[in-house]
Amino acid sequence: MQPKSSKPGLTGKYTDMKWLLPAGACLLFLQCQKEEHIKIQEFKAEVLNGDCGVPRVEFKDNPDKVAAISQVSGWSTDLAFNLEEKYWQPGQKLLVQIRKPRHEEAVICTHLNVNYPAITIISARPLE
Repeated sequence: MQPKSSKPGLTGKYTDMKWLLPAGACLLFLQCQKEEHIKIQEFKAEVLNGDCGVPRVEFKDNPDKVAAISQVSGWSTDLAFNLEEKYWQPGQKLLVQIRKPRHEEAVICTHLNVNYPAITIISARPLE
């Protein structure tokens, strides 16, 4: 007869859950990879005056595609997170790549102005 081990092992109800860790790791990996497979598009944008320390941009071409990315429809003007300051000049026309903002990129604005939807700029370059 072998002595009982004092170390707890995967026995009883825990043997049915030993697959949770590998499955959770796979789901996390797939979720992290999701954004990389999105086709990046460039959009024409015109810089407007800023609001709450963030520039606004207007998308005159393809507003429906921009709305699908920002997930807010009915607007052609968005706050532009991550736009380099050298492009903040109102009236400047740009080609930009965009994505939906993450929660940690949100800006709290205490002004009583319109709350514009937001997008995050991945890259920007002057429109020639």
